[in-house]
Parts: sequence; structure tokens; C-alpha cells
Amino acid sequence: MQKASKVILTLVLCLSLLMPMTACMNPISLEKYGYVLTIGVDEGEKKKYEITLELQRELAGAEQNMGPGGVILLSEQGDTIFEAINTLYRRLAFDLSFARTYAFVFGKKIAESGKMQDFFEMSLEKLRIRQSAILLIAEGTAKEFLGGRNANNEANATRVHENLLQSERTIGETSIMNIGTLFESCEGRRFDVALTYGAVDDKIVTDAKQQDIASTGENPIEDPKDKLGGMQTHMDGAALFDGWKMVSKLSAHDTQILNIASGRFNSGSIMMNIDKDLQYVILTKLADCRIGIEMDDGIKADINLTLSITIEQDPTGELGRTWEEKGKKMVTDYFESELERVAKHCQEVNSDAIGIGRYVSKQFNSVEEWEAFCWKDIYPEIEIEFNAEIVLGDIYIAITRQ
Repeated sequence: MQKASKVILTLVLCLSLLMPMTACMNPISLEKYGYVLTIGVDEGEKKKYEITLELQRELAGAEQNMGPGGVILLSEQGDTIFEAINTLYRRLAFDLSFARTYAFVFGKKIAESGKMQDFFEMSLEKLRIRQSAILLIAEGTAKEFLGGRNANNEANATRVHENLLQSERTIGETSIMNIGTLFESCEGRRFDVALTYGAVDDKIVTDAKQQDIASTGENPIEDPKDKLGGMQTHMDGAALFDGWKMVSKLSAHDTQILNIASGRFNSGSIMMNIDKDLQYVILTKLADCRIGIEMDDGIKADINLTLSITIEQDPTGELGRTWEEKGKKMVTDYFESELERVAKHCQEVNSDAIGIGRYVSKQFNSVEEWEAFCWKDIYPEIEIEFNAEIVLGDIYIAITRQ
């Protein structure tokens, strides 16, 4: 009996020592997983969609991504995303996980056709994709965009995403919006989205390509006209939407102006072109944005802004020194005219990307009254007036900025 007790005690002790290792004993955890970071959507040739998946490859529990950039691309066609993924599974030796999906990229053709609505009518909950996943529009196709972004395989996928988010806060040339915001805009019709627009330049010789060419002993600069370094993709403003359909595209500068008008702007350097020979650079911070609505005689939106500026580049050397006499008026007139120009363009394409409908809807007592008002039929004809208060900080920016 005593001997049996010792055997049992020994077994219990061995099992307790092995318990922390059970995760390593699980055969599934030793398999390679593909964590889908980005989903690209284009029109397919044989099927309704061509789906491109940007995958982060790693061993379960590993701290380092496999490969220099840790990313590979997969693509397949299907009439639904589920059909494309099921077809992909037939040729994969690992499972796909959508727990880390942070972005969708739609090709311009899909965006302009309004087919994003059909795509999102599928139940994405089955793939466990978060509503916080951001949305981008690609010049050309999403497949080309993701290919160009990963042509430099030294780029870390997580950092690329973080830089995109940081860019909106520190430069203001992008417009980051997610799936939840898109659904809110299309269902409530109180505003429209402006989605970050990306483009590809395949003439850029990436860091990785330079290294590959140099390793053969050849000059990595094949053509003196080539652009060197970085990724082959860049953000190029924003796509304006009317509901589910892309209706226009704003430049990077005009996206900054739109973000100021809508109150989404934080800070960034604005290129102020007075004429072709004079370009001022104004570091601008949006201190306040208030939108008031008057509905006594038609609809008028008064947008009052306070902008704190620092003069970074002054080709005349006079802007700061003559601030009270003429500098302030020149900067004020410039911002107000640019704001009015971009707002007018939004009205022309019937895209309430400024979000004026949010404030107009508050004038109604019920959802039924608001829906009967038919805001998007009225929006192109409303009056929008901007009043900018410009506050001058340092005349010239310090050599170092915290």
C-alpha cells in the first residue's frame, strides 16, 4: 500500500511539472498560422471579386515574425469572400486567422461602382473582423497596391499601419475611417465618408531591391531617373463618397483643408501658394471648430475656426514682420477661400464629407422627421460660410521642435 502511494505521488509530481509545457505539446500550436492583416478587394475576371490577403506569418507563441518583413500575399477569386477563402484553404498548409485584421483596401473600380455595399452585406462576423478595421481606396487595384507596399520586404507591417495612423494626426493629409463609421454614414445619411486614397509608383527602387542588386556586385541605380528608397506606395489624399459610392478624389492638400473644415484636423504643415513664385509653409494647429446651423430662411451653416500657426517658410521675410498690417489678413483670406473652395466641390459631387448633416439633424425631434427631410437632396444648395480666426505663434519655427 505504501509502495502504491509512492508511485501515485511520483506520477502527480511528474504531471505537475509537465503542465506548464502542455501548450508546446499541442500539435496544432506547432503549425504555422497566417494572420490576415489586410484584405484587398477588386473586381474579378471570372468571379465577382478578387480577394488579396496580406498575411503575417509566424509560429504560434513566437516573438519574431518569419522573414525580413514578416508578410506574404495570397489572392483568389470568388463570388463572396467566403468562397475565395475556402478555395485558398485547398492549397494552404496552415490556418487563416482574422483576429488581427486592421484594414480593407478596395480598388478604385469597386469603390466607384458602389459594390462595396454588396461586399459588406456579407456577414463578416463569421470571420471575426472588427468594426474598427480601417478602409482605404487604391488607385488601380488593391492587389497592385498591396504588392507595391510589400515590394520592400524590409518594411514592418505593424509599423506601416502605425505610421498611417500617425500621419493623420501630425500631417492631416489622410482621412482614417473604419467599417463602423461607413455603416453609420450610409444608414443614418447624416454625413458621408472621405477615405484615405493610396497610389503605387513602381519606378521606385526599394531598399530591398537596392540591397539585392548590390549583392551581385552591380550598381543598384539602373536608371538615374529612378526614385530611390522606401516603399512603392504612398498616400495621396482622400476619396470622397456619396453613400456607398466614390464620387471624387481630393489631393493631399485639399484633404488637409477638408479635415480642418470638419474639425478632424490636429496639426500639420500647410503649403500656402499665393502665386506660382511664392510658397509659404504654415505649421497649422486646429484649436477650435464650431458649426452653427440657421434654418429660418433656407439652410445656412456657419463654420467658425480658430487656427494657431507658426511660419515655417516665408520667401519674402515680411509675413511675420507685417503681421498686424497685412500678414494676418492675407493668411485669413487664404484659409477662408480654400475652405470655401473645397466645401463647394463637396457640394458639387453631393458628398457631405464635412458632416454638416450631423448638426442639421439635431434640429429635428424624431428620426422620422429627419428621414422625411431628404437631406442629401437639399445639401448641394445650402449656404456654407467660413470664419477663420488666425492666431500667430512663433514667427519662425525653432530649429528643434518637441
